[in-house]
Amino acid sequence: MNKIILTLFLLCAFVFTAKSQSLQFSQVLLVSSLDTVPQDKVWKITSYLPNQTWLLSQSSSASITNKEVGCNVNGTYVPLAMYTGNYAGGNSAVSGTTETPLPIWLPANTSLEPSFNCGSLSVIEFTVTQ
Repeated sequence: MNKIILTLFLLCAFVFTAKSQSLQFSQVLLVSSLDTVPQDKVWKITSYLPNQTWLLSQSSSASITNKEVGCNVNGTYVPLAMYTGNYAGGNSAVSGTTETPLPIWLPANTSLEPSFNCGSLSVIEFTVTQ
């Protein structure tokens, strides 16, 4: 019986001393080149902006070229969207879009870089508090 009480007491002491973490809003960022999530921060990628050169090239072509928009996370390519369709008389006729679900959460010390046809990434930064 004493072992059970001691075990319960130790378990309760552990539960009440465990550190909880929360996130506090820090700032909004527009990442347009290689950057790294700072220590004690978390980034939330909320959206992307296609490269302006790519957008302009699409408006004058008969079909969508380079149909993908993506970024690099720790040097690994992550596709953000794939477009299919044609342009008729300068009007867009996009028939389908496949997108990676956003948001994407990145922990501290993670590198992020806009890549293929991506001009910048909209990011919300949070501070990890204990």
